[in-house]
Amino acid sequence: MAQTNRNIFDILPPELVGLIVKCADLHTLRSLRLTCGTMKELVDPLAFEMTTIRCDHLHNTEQLTSLASGRSPNSLWTKELNITGLVNSAYFFRKMLHGPGDYPTRIAEATRLENLEKATLVPAIRSLKELEYARYCMLDGEPYTDVLEALSQLPKLRTFFINLRDWVSPLAFSQLCNLDELGISSTFSAIPKEATRSLISASSATITKFTLEKMESSEDTQMPLDFDSLFPKGISPSSVVLSLKRLSLSGTILIGALAVSHLRNLQHLEIRKLPSTIIEADPYSPFWNSLSEAGVYIKTLLVYPPTPSLVRYLESYSGLVSLRLLEVGPMWEPHPVTEEAPTEPKPSAQGSIFDILPLELLELIVKHAAIDIRNRFILRSVCKDMQNLIDSTLFKATTVSKDLTQAKLKTIALGNSPHSRWTKQLIIEKSTPPPSLVVPLIEALKEVTDVEYDTWVGAIGPESRKIVPALSHLPKLKVLSLLIRNHGPTVAPSDLSPFSLLSNLHSLRVKSTFSSLQREVIRRLFQASPTLTELALDFTLESRPGGPRYSSSETLNIDTLLSKGAPTPAPALITKLCLKGEEILVGAASIPYLRSLTHLELLNVSPGNVANDPDAAFWNALSKARIHLKSLLTFPPTPSLVRYLTSYSGLTSLSLYETDDRWDGRASQDGVQVARTLFDSVLPLHCSSLKHLAFPSVDYRVWAVTDGYFDGILSCQRLETLCLTYFYTPEVPQDQNVPIDTKSLFVSMPRLLPRILDGALPHLHSVTISPACDRVELPPYSMAWGSYELEVQGRQTEKELRDAICGVDLSSLSTSVTLRNRSLVLHTLDRNPSQYPALIFDHESGHFKPLSGE
Repeated sequence: MAQTNRNIFDILPPELVGLIVKCADLHTLRSLRLTCGTMKELVDPLAFEMTTIRCDHLHNTEQLTSLASGRSPNSLWTKELNITGLVNSAYFFRKMLHGPGDYPTRIAEATRLENLEKATLVPAIRSLKELEYARYCMLDGEPYTDVLEALSQLPKLRTFFINLRDWVSPLAFSQLCNLDELGISSTFSAIPKEATRSLISASSATITKFTLEKMESSEDTQMPLDFDSLFPKGISPSSVVLSLKRLSLSGTILIGALAVSHLRNLQHLEIRKLPSTIIEADPYSPFWNSLSEAGVYIKTLLVYPPTPSLVRYLESYSGLVSLRLLEVGPMWEPHPVTEEAPTEPKPSAQGSIFDILPLELLELIVKHAAIDIRNRFILRSVCKDMQNLIDSTLFKATTVSKDLTQAKLKTIALGNSPHSRWTKQLIIEKSTPPPSLVVPLIEALKEVTDVEYDTWVGAIGPESRKIVPALSHLPKLKVLSLLIRNHGPTVAPSDLSPFSLLSNLHSLRVKSTFSSLQREVIRRLFQASPTLTELALDFTLESRPGGPRYSSSETLNIDTLLSKGAPTPAPALITKLCLKGEEILVGAASIPYLRSLTHLELLNVSPGNVANDPDAAFWNALSKARIHLKSLLTFPPTPSLVRYLTSYSGLTSLSLYETDDRWDGRASQDGVQVARTLFDSVLPLHCSSLKHLAFPSVDYRVWAVTDGYFDGILSCQRLETLCLTYFYTPEVPQDQNVPIDTKSLFVSMPRLLPRILDGALPHLHSVTISPACDRVELPPYSMAWGSYELEVQGRQTEKELRDAICGVDLSSLSTSVTLRNRSLVLHTLDRNPSQYPALIFDHESGHFKPLSGE
């Protein structure tokens, strides 16, 4: 189990490990520290923050010897020490004289224990160099002088609580000095009084908090303690004056005017457990009167019972922050004595660490730890709650493919496997098993809400007539993604009718080549689902792998689809619309069905058709209808788009993304003007709301960062993510297509990074710098070769760019709010982050460095 836990915790982020530590008790903490190095670093300060030494521990020489060696975690982390129940052979001797038994044997055992104590106890206490707080609960016959001597040698000890016994030697307490807080519980006979005076005198220059509790004595329970009598003669207004800020008294203790000279800085006072009979006598009257005359105004007061003189004191000033009139328990009690030894324990083999964690924390563990299948199955076995959480992720998606065995298909189809309980997403790949095996599986997955269906060649036909109706019977299906590749040569109308059964969808995503077949499938699906809120159509699929993108002279008019396909009256529920492909047309007629639209992705204009601005009617109608988008991804930007974006404010995400299959390497003066307007007018207009800005993989001759663009970018002070195109070459090529007025304006890396990271964008946590490079024109049907060439060129460019970024010295900006953000990462490509690891800022060197440590 230890090895299993070590593997699990090693893959969790430190923040999550810290949450686990906060939820654990002491026993679990000391088991957790054995799991991994990160856990040990977090657990040790908590697991060994307190050490308890009691008589039981003296029978374990290994434990105290380990503590005394100074090499245990206690020596490094213990801040608080509880001491109770020590032994003393002389005391045992006196007790044993009054009872039957083998006296010499008992005396010998007591002597052995005392010698063991002297050999290990004092070195054990001395080893706690970080100790700040000590509680000493004395029992009869304690060897207290050794304890006091050891405590006096601890350099950081500032707080000391003790219950004094009647047989102590007052001089032994004078060695405890420089205390900030002192607490004493005693009957306060003559000897404890002298010991108290010794403690006060030794720390008279440093003590600010004093707690006093008078215990009841069997001899005289009514004799009150005179608080003033505790102060040594040397401490008086004429010599050393205490500067107490906090005073707590409990029991029959009387305090008079003399004490006020030590309380001129008093802020907090507690007086409780006084006999109710003193109310009429009001013995505290001189004290309250003196406080008032001295101008000592308490901020926090707890007192019981209240007396007339107290009321007069409270009436004499204003500014009291807290007043409590109640009788409570003792002023201080030693912490409950734990049975844990003061040194590190053996790991327990019983139960599971995960059993003590709340469900929310288990969910976080699963989210971070269930990265690969091996970790998921390991976590699944640790506890029942963890099994349920793991199963919900492990079987969240079920994929039907040719690799799924017939036996596995039949097992799932029975309906009693974890798939039936947990599967939310069903993926049906191309080349699936026959429908006779797939349909029963679909019918067993009643919890499915999301289906991805790859129809591939020949799927629209006899196969779809069986699989699509089975999908339509899934009671919770809300999301459908279709991948319609090149279909068979003959498709009968009856082959398409099953798609009308897929009704009441919330999200429809279709990616395909384009023809009248696909258009008819989309029409049927859209008409059957008036509940749609998300529609995504992508017609950029290749007609065959490695071949050119399928082209068609036919078009799909979204206006027609929406107006003829939607029921009457149209619900206008669509909030997200994604359209990609030059075959897609949009116009003003679709606007009544898009009144709820907030997210739009529109990539339907070819670069060569920018000047014609084919979507102008659409953008103008959006503006006229006051449909204000929150998120927009589009390319290329056109004049009508820019006019639309200047008609309102409130955009939160803007992405201008040019895909490889659409880029033709041309730049125009019109494009330069559009870019200028976007940076000079659009960005400042949306600066108060814009959080995500991206323009990667675009023509550097128009969009690469220049000084003129910076003002627009830096005006968006709420930006969280920024992705930009950077022209990495130090010299601008002699390209006649580059507008003449931009040739000398490209920003160098030593100027670019400081402008972005100097703190002007305080919320920025992700920066992507996409390198611009010349792309070659690729001949038809040579995509494989051309892609390889681009890939090699991209790798060279990426390496050069990373070297340039890591070479910039940002030491002078290391204190900026942006660079101090621990979540800040910098990428050098807009995709494939796993292939190109992120860069993080190293505050020691003042440079960025790879996250992977390469």
